[in-house]
Amino acid sequence: MTDEVTRTLNAAISGQTEMDTVVNAPIWNGKPAIVLKKDALDASIQKIVDLDADETDPTGHKTSKNEARVKAATTAWQLSKPLAAFATDTNNDVLRAEIDFSWSALRYGKDTTLADNWQLVHDRANAHFAALTGSGYIDGALVAQLQTDIDDFAAKRGKPKAAHSDIKAINIAIDAEVIVLRKIIFDLKEMFVQFAITQKLFYDAVIEAFEEDETGVRHQAIVIEYLDDATGVRLPKVKSKLVEKAIEKLSSKNGLSAFSQQEAPQGNHTVDSEMPGYVSVRTANVVSEVGKLTRLVIRLVKIV
Repeated sequence: MTDEVTRTLNAAISGQTEMDTVVNAPIWNGKPAIVLKKDALDASIQKIVDLDADETDPTGHKTSKNEARVKAATTAWQLSKPLAAFATDTNNDVLRAEIDFSWSALRYGKDTTLADNWQLVHDRANAHFAALTGSGYIDGALVAQLQTDIDDFAAKRGKPKAAHSDIKAINIAIDAEVIVLRKIIFDLKEMFVQFAITQKLFYDAVIEAFEEDETGVRHQAIVIEYLDDATGVRLPKVKSKLVEKAIEKLSSKNGLSAFSQQEAPQGNHTVDSEMPGYVSVRTANVVSEVGKLTRLVIRLVKIV
């Protein structure tokens, strides 16, 4: 899977998990339309997971070698993306060029190439271990786990793998199902609007859970959530301006604006928030710290 597809799948699983909590499930499971859509969500997620794991040997049976490949690729991907974010934040272009692998480059390909890619991720993570763990980019245990996974895969090499045509067919099927999954998520978000006021905590939590995580591309420093002060509904297309850096963004359809650590380096910042029909707001002393994410909620008041 590509990084884009992986982010969609992760967001879907995150939203699925939030919906299924003991507190949240009773809120929506009495709504037949939502129940049907949730069943479709579960089925679509499972289909993509099964397709991704369905690299087979010539007999059509999954092998222990494939299981080892998936495990090593997953661990390597969990390290490579935070490592790429670390490289960006420290202006280390050489490191980022070395280890910014897509999911496909870690999951599919020749055994030797995959093993080399995983080993490179491990070795670079190990070389920057103190900085990565000290600033919260990675869980240090993943570095040792990746080496274990690499060694386990090496012990199983030589067993048959799927033909390139089979892998291509799998990726085509995954891409098609992801289109279905994104439509399901969109529909669910629209259905959840009925809870925006009566079940605000649920609404905010589940909408946020379904958002795709972009931190693998660039580590976030500040995330701003914009709400209508009277209704508590999130506001899209609010102009956020990081005054000191003169960087402007529009909030997403879910009412969120995000600034990376590169855009908002460590220190205090000022954020201007503007939207037609609402009173503009200036928020001072918004703190950005290395390795930490600052979350800010700004409620905008309508102009009477």
